[in-house]
Amino acid sequence: MEYKYKWGYCESCNRRTTTHLPDGTCICKTCQRIAEFPEEDTIIDYSTNDEIILVFGDMHMPYHREGSIEFLEAVKKKYNPTKVICTGDELDNHAMSFHDTDPDNPGAGDELEQALCYLRELYNIFPEVDLVDSNHGSMVFRKAKIGGIPLKYIRSMKDIIEAPERWVWHKDYTYTMSNGQDLFVTHGLKKNTIKLAEQYGCCVVQGHYHEDSSISYSSSPRQLIWGASAGCLVDDKSLAMEYNKANMKRPILSCLIIINGIPQLIPMVIKDGKWAGKL
Repeated sequence: MEYKYKWGYCESCNRRTTTHLPDGTCICKTCQRIAEFPEEDTIIDYSTNDEIILVFGDMHMPYHREGSIEFLEAVKKKYNPTKVICTGDELDNHAMSFHDTDPDNPGAGDELEQALCYLRELYNIFPEVDLVDSNHGSMVFRKAKIGGIPLKYIRSMKDIIEAPERWVWHKDYTYTMSNGQDLFVTHGLKKNTIKLAEQYGCCVVQGHYHEDSSISYSSSPRQLIWGASAGCLVDDKSLAMEYNKANMKRPILSCLIIINGIPQLIPMVIKDGKWAGKL
């Protein structure tokens, strides 16, 4: 069958293309693939031997992006992770910040109560998580130190946020992946993640730098390693994030999946101000 092509804009391709029929139907390879496979998210049937690590962080609850909890739940449903790691800043603790705070934001007690409402949703989705200490998440301990209060007088993070028993905090976290390589997880030690990986001599994941969602590789005669920044899930328009308005770079919303030692970024696509509902 011969087609008479014409120029047209294809919303599926997000570009202008000649592969349109006179009625406007696009028959390019992208649209043919979309027609062949349903748009709904599918559950990937990985082997039971596959190791799938989900890494997320920098939610800054209660100032997280609307739909981010549902986004993480969808990632869990699709990839069925065998391990979950958080790069920190699970809380924002804006009212206790060392910097100027916005008087229109809730006080420290109210902010924590609001965060707990959202955290309980996260506990139901992820009953077992390894977390690393962070500048916002560990704010209460930093404040105690400045105030000369010994840690014996402070409740544990698990008690403060009423976390499940299998939520475990680490200063930094090192884990040996199924491919035999070590994975070093930290909140944010160096903006250049691959340089950090080269210094540690292993694969590295970190958060903290909201505008960075990336994976870089470094090869040597001894090994191939990678460094990844997992992005963030914060609401950049919240009053708690006003300090970032002077930064030209904006936060990148994403999380990270590591399948048998190979990293892959999962973007949180936004539509009408919240998660679009599809991975």
